[in-house]
Amino acid sequence: MKINALIIMLLLISNSAMAQSTTTETTTPAAANDSLLKDFDSLSGNDVLMDRGNVLSPEIKTQIVQNRIVKRIKRFEFNPQYSNVFGGNPYVNTNMLGLATQFHFNYRWSLGLRYDYAFNELNNEGKTMAKQRIPVRDSTGTIVGFEPTIPAVDFIKQSYMATVNWYPIYGKFSLYDMGVVHFDAYALAGGGQVELASGNSDALTAGAGMAFWFSQHLTSRIEVRWMGYEAQPYVGKNEDVDLTMGTLSLGYLL
Repeated sequence: MKINALIIMLLLISNSAMAQSTTTETTTPAAANDSLLKDFDSLSGNDVLMDRGNVLSPEIKTQIVQNRIVKRIKRFEFNPQYSNVFGGNPYVNTNMLGLATQFHFNYRWSLGLRYDYAFNELNNEGKTMAKQRIPVRDSTGTIVGFEPTIPAVDFIKQSYMATVNWYPIYGKFSLYDMGVVHFDAYALAGGGQVELASGNSDALTAGAGMAFWFSQHLTSRIEVRWMGYEAQPYVGKNEDVDLTMGTLSLGYLL
């Protein structure tokens, strides 16, 4: 009887140990997974995880990007800019050089002013038309000479615009492992005036772009916007003009 009792006791102890081992084996991976998920949830700001990753894969350069680095609260930004103009008058090619300034109230909103000076030249279609000659007749209908054909052009000379800019999307990327570039995607809307060959005209504009922040001071922008106004290619005849402008700028934050 004593031997049987001893055997039963040993069996119970063995079963208990096996149960504990099974419990440990099933719960330990789950706990490890929970810890791992927490690490991944805080990947962008976990220096310890970055160090572990560098040790495990030393051939891969690991970078951590977390908060905004470039402060844009109550700061001015100045941008010399170049714009290529699409659309508008079919006989003229237009490019513009200008200067824009932004006052950043915060990371979401800024108020801008911009001035652009236009450079115009006849395109191939306009030059072909200008080479054509039309007869000039006197009061009796006799041809007394010829004069060049003048394309109907009311080209833009310069523009003055005020804009409101909204920055809803923020991101970062690594630039050839040289550093991290911060950027904002933004939308803009505004109005102002354009000076045309026929005089001044009210104008509206709207568009979108990407603003890049390379450092606390160096910036750049890529932008596409629409601008609409009323021109007068013929005396006494007004027509609506729609321009699409692609703009590239480099800037400085004060």
